[in-house]
Amino acid sequence: MRPLVPSDVNSMMRLKEAAAWNQTVADLQRNFVMEPEGHFGIDCDGVLASTSSIFTYGQDLAWIGMVLTDPAFRARGFARKLFAHCLDVLDARGIRCSKLDASSMGEPLYRTFGFEGEHPIERWVLSGLAPRAPAVLHTASIDPGLDKIVFAADRKLFLDRLAPNGCIDLGNCQYAMGRHGSHAAYFGPMVALDPATARRGLDWFLGSSGQTSVYWDLFPSNAAALDLAKAYGFQPSRQLLRMRRGPKDAPDIQAMYAIAGFEYG
Repeated sequence: MRPLVPSDVNSMMRLKEAAAWNQTVADLQRNFVMEPEGHFGIDCDGVLASTSSIFTYGQDLAWIGMVLTDPAFRARGFARKLFAHCLDVLDARGIRCSKLDASSMGEPLYRTFGFEGEHPIERWVLSGLAPRAPAVLHTASIDPGLDKIVFAADRKLFLDRLAPNGCIDLGNCQYAMGRHGSHAAYFGPMVALDPATARRGLDWFLGSSGQTSVYWDLFPSNAAALDLAKAYGFQPSRQLLRMRRGPKDAPDIQAMYAIAGFEYG
């Protein structure tokens, strides 16, 4: 096991492609800027066989993601070893709470480390959009005050890094973001206080993205977000479980219309 460095990005892309995930080279490069010492891997037989990453939001919250193992190296305990190392690093840093979005495959592993389920989270997909040249996505400066309340942690530095990929200020500290993906455009995060504002954010992104498919990760318990996805023709694709180890917080699920990604929260 070793720390990963930016020169590992191509090997990390090989693992994420094997899992059919949506991250781009730019995403992984940005991850190293956000958390230079937050990425870990295991080499086996001369190749990168397994990875994991952590992203911290101050001292209050950390997110564990990019937990990937090459199919040829599964069932050897690599993911467990890396996951335990992530938790050791976070405990050494004094992070109060750790979270992740778990697949059905990973959930049993995470429960053995004391993680508990919080909320189901779903990926909805809109396909068959007409291909076109993407518009220039606006870049807005977002007041993080509302986001800190809704997300229950301060992720200003993360939002500042993400905003240049595309961000619209929806007024009153509300916003929507989006970015290019390797398989589909990714819509999120979005914080909005009412369905009409959320619709404006979605319209902006659908009118700006040049890709033929869009991924939108949302909480099915947010009925307004669910209704909006259905109204625009999105279809459910997969369900994960948001899990937590540490004290409970109080995120505002009803104002969180779109998450930032399974690896970011």
